[in-house]
Amino acid sequence: MYKFSDLDVEHIDLTNYNNIFRISSYAYIHCSNLKSVIIGKNVSRISSEAFANCQNLHDLHILSTDIKINARAFAYDMNLSNVSIADAVLEIGEDAFYCCKNLKHIEYAGTMNDWKRYCVKSPMAFSSQF
Repeated sequence: MYKFSDLDVEHIDLTNYNNIFRISSYAYIHCSNLKSVIIGKNVSRISSEAFANCQNLHDLHILSTDIKINARAFAYDMNLSNVSIADAVLEIGEDAFYCCKNLKHIEYAGTMNDWKRYCVKSPMAFSSQF
């Protein structure tokens, strides 16, 4: 389990941490300086609201294929514009990307109908790879 408290962090790269398996609820909530996140292959769960309301988060890359992304994990990340999620992700909770209104580029192996369920109130005018 990983819990973070430094709100000044700008970039998170968890690719080299083999002992981080889960990101706790609220771990990075309201991290206003956070701009990019890379989730490593060993992470198996991103808990509810772990990255919620990170107003400057633009880029998210999830490398783990054996991962569950809980509901509202990235909710209200208003400036999130680029998301890349590895193939065969186990589960994405409902509204995981709730109100992420600036999503422009999404790489995700699921269907557009699946994505709409995760992105309530998110515009569909973006170039995506499904």
